Amino acid sequence: MIISSNDFGSSVLERLNDLENRSNIKLSKYQKILLAEIGTVEMVLSLIVNSPIKVEVIKQQRNTHGEYLREVWLCDNEGKRLLHAASICYIDKIPSFTAVNEVTNGRIGIGSIIAKNNIDSTRVITNLGYDDSLKKLFRTYTINHADEIMFSISESFGIDQFRD
Repeated sequence: MIISSNDFGSSVLERLNDLENRSNIKLSKYQKILLAEIGTVEMVLSLIVNSPIKVEVIKQQRNTHGEYLREVWLCDNEGKRLLHAASICYIDKIPSFTAVNEVTNGRIGIGSIIAKNNIDSTRVITNLGYDDSLKKLFRTYTINHADEIMFSISESFGIDQFRD
Protein backbone atom coordinates (compact mmCIF):
# COMPACT_ATOMS: atom_id res chain seq x y z
CA MET A 1 0.00 0.00 0.00
CA ILE A 2 1.33 3.42 -0.94
CA ILE A 3 0.47 6.28 1.39
CA SER A 4 0.70 9.75 -0.07
CA SER A 5 2.41 12.48 1.91
CA ASN A 6 -1.01 14.10 2.33
CA ASP A 7 -2.36 10.92 3.95
CA PHE A 8 0.70 10.73 6.23
CA GLY A 9 0.26 14.34 7.30
CA SER A 10 -3.43 13.84 8.00
CA SER A 11 -2.70 10.71 10.00
CA VAL A 12 -0.11 12.46 12.18
CA LEU A 13 -2.36 15.47 12.64
CA GLU A 14 -5.21 13.19 13.75
CA ARG A 15 -2.89 11.43 16.21
CA LEU A 16 -1.71 14.76 17.65
CA ASN A 17 -5.29 16.05 17.92
CA ASP A 18 -6.27 12.81 19.66
CA LEU A 19 -3.35 13.22 22.09
CA GLU A 20 -4.46 16.78 22.90
CA ASN A 21 -8.06 15.67 23.46
CA ARG A 22 -7.19 12.60 25.58
CA SER A 23 -4.65 14.49 27.70
CA ASN A 24 -6.55 17.78 27.87
CA ILE A 25 -3.47 19.72 26.75
CA LYS A 26 -2.73 22.19 23.95
CA LEU A 27 0.48 21.54 22.02
CA SER A 28 2.52 24.37 20.52
CA LYS A 29 3.60 24.16 16.89
CA TYR A 30 7.17 23.39 18.03
CA GLN A 31 5.99 20.55 20.24
CA LYS A 32 3.96 19.13 17.35
CA ILE A 33 6.98 19.33 15.07
CA LEU A 34 9.20 17.54 17.58
CA LEU A 35 6.63 14.81 18.16
CA ALA A 36 5.91 14.27 14.45
CA GLU A 37 9.23 14.87 12.72
CA ILE A 38 10.83 11.93 10.94
CA GLY A 39 14.14 13.57 10.02
CA THR A 40 16.88 14.27 12.54
CA VAL A 41 15.88 15.56 15.94
CA GLU A 42 19.19 17.38 16.33
CA MET A 43 18.50 19.47 13.21
CA VAL A 44 14.97 20.39 14.26
CA LEU A 45 16.06 21.24 17.81
CA SER A 46 18.92 23.40 16.54
CA LEU A 47 16.46 25.40 14.42
CA ILE A 48 13.95 25.80 17.27
CA VAL A 49 16.50 26.96 19.86
CA ASN A 50 18.90 28.63 17.40
CA SER A 51 21.89 26.75 18.78
CA PRO A 52 24.09 23.83 17.83
CA ILE A 53 22.96 20.66 19.62
CA LYS A 54 25.33 18.60 21.73
CA VAL A 55 24.88 15.02 22.91
CA GLU A 56 25.38 14.40 26.63
CA VAL A 57 25.72 10.64 27.12
CA ILE A 58 24.22 9.54 30.44
CA LYS A 59 24.70 5.83 29.98
CA GLN A 60 25.80 3.51 27.21
CA GLN A 61 26.35 -0.20 27.57
CA ARG A 62 26.27 -3.37 25.57
CA ASN A 63 23.74 -5.96 26.71
CA THR A 64 23.98 -9.74 26.53
CA HIS A 65 22.23 -9.74 23.12
CA GLY A 66 24.94 -7.56 21.54
CA GLU A 67 22.73 -4.48 21.41
CA TYR A 68 23.84 -1.09 22.67
CA LEU A 69 21.57 0.59 25.18
CA ARG A 70 22.11 4.32 25.09
CA GLU A 71 20.64 7.12 27.19
CA VAL A 72 21.39 10.74 26.29
CA TRP A 73 20.30 14.32 26.72
CA LEU A 74 20.29 16.58 23.70
CA CYS A 75 21.55 19.96 24.94
CA ASP A 76 21.96 23.43 23.54
CA ASN A 77 25.36 25.07 23.14
CA GLU A 78 25.32 26.21 26.78
CA GLY A 79 24.51 22.75 28.14
CA LYS A 80 20.79 23.27 28.82
CA ARG A 81 19.07 19.90 28.62
CA LEU A 82 16.34 19.99 25.99
CA LEU A 83 15.28 16.45 25.16
CA HIS A 84 15.91 13.05 26.77
CA ALA A 85 16.38 9.99 24.55
CA ALA A 86 16.80 6.30 25.31
CA SER A 87 17.77 4.00 22.45
CA ILE A 88 18.33 0.37 21.66
CA CYS A 89 20.91 0.12 18.90
CA TYR A 90 20.82 -3.15 16.95
CA ILE A 91 24.47 -3.09 15.94
CA ASP A 92 24.27 -6.09 13.59
CA LYS A 93 21.60 -4.28 11.51
CA ILE A 94 23.67 -1.12 10.89
CA PRO A 95 25.18 -1.40 7.38
CA SER A 96 28.27 0.74 7.98
CA PHE A 97 31.32 -0.14 10.09
CA THR A 98 32.05 3.57 10.55
CA ALA A 99 28.47 4.18 11.77
CA VAL A 100 28.77 1.30 14.25
CA ASN A 101 31.96 2.86 15.64
CA GLU A 102 30.25 6.24 15.94
CA VAL A 103 27.33 4.67 17.80
CA THR A 104 29.63 2.88 20.24
CA ASN A 105 31.75 6.04 20.73
CA GLY A 106 28.61 7.95 21.72
CA ARG A 107 29.83 11.39 20.71
CA ILE A 108 27.13 12.37 18.20
CA GLY A 109 23.43 11.76 17.86
CA ILE A 110 21.98 8.81 16.01
CA GLY A 111 20.30 11.00 13.38
CA SER A 112 23.61 12.71 12.67
CA ILE A 113 25.36 9.33 12.39
CA ILE A 114 22.80 8.15 9.84
CA ALA A 115 23.03 11.38 7.82
CA LYS A 116 26.85 11.53 7.97
CA ASN A 117 27.15 7.94 6.71
CA ASN A 118 24.43 8.31 4.06
CA ILE A 119 22.48 5.33 5.39
CA ASP A 120 19.16 4.88 3.62
CA SER A 121 16.59 4.74 6.39
CA THR A 122 12.96 5.27 7.30
CA ARG A 123 11.48 6.35 10.60
CA VAL A 124 8.24 4.91 11.91
CA ILE A 125 6.50 6.59 14.83
CA THR A 126 5.01 3.87 17.02
CA ASN A 127 3.64 5.90 19.94
CA LEU A 128 2.86 9.49 20.90
CA GLY A 129 1.81 10.44 24.40
CA TYR A 130 1.73 12.64 27.44
CA ASP A 131 2.61 11.55 30.97
CA ASP A 132 0.54 13.78 33.24
CA SER A 133 2.37 12.70 36.41
CA LEU A 134 5.76 13.68 34.94
CA LYS A 135 4.37 16.55 32.81
CA LYS A 136 6.28 15.19 29.81
CA LEU A 137 5.44 14.65 26.17
CA PHE A 138 6.94 11.53 24.66
CA ARG A 139 7.21 9.50 21.51
CA THR A 140 8.70 6.22 20.47
CA TYR A 141 9.84 5.33 16.98
CA THR A 142 12.08 3.00 15.03
CA ILE A 143 14.72 3.78 12.44
CA ASN A 144 14.78 1.08 9.80
CA HIS A 145 17.13 0.08 7.01
CA ALA A 146 16.27 -2.56 4.39
CA ASP A 147 13.08 -3.42 6.30
CA GLU A 148 14.99 -4.17 9.51
CA ILE A 149 15.06 -2.13 12.70
CA MET A 150 18.45 -0.51 13.38
CA PHE A 151 17.29 1.63 16.32
CA SER A 152 14.33 1.79 18.70
CA ILE A 153 14.15 5.22 20.32
CA SER A 154 12.07 6.81 23.07
CA GLU A 155 12.23 10.58 23.49
CA SER A 156 10.65 12.90 26.02
CA PHE A 157 10.59 16.58 26.92
CA GLY A 158 8.71 18.75 29.42
CA ILE A 159 5.24 20.02 28.57
CA ASP A 160 6.41 23.59 29.22
CA GLN A 161 9.33 23.40 26.78
CA PHE A 162 9.25 24.67 23.21
CA ARG A 163 6.20 26.87 23.62
CA ASP A 164 5.46 29.47 20.91
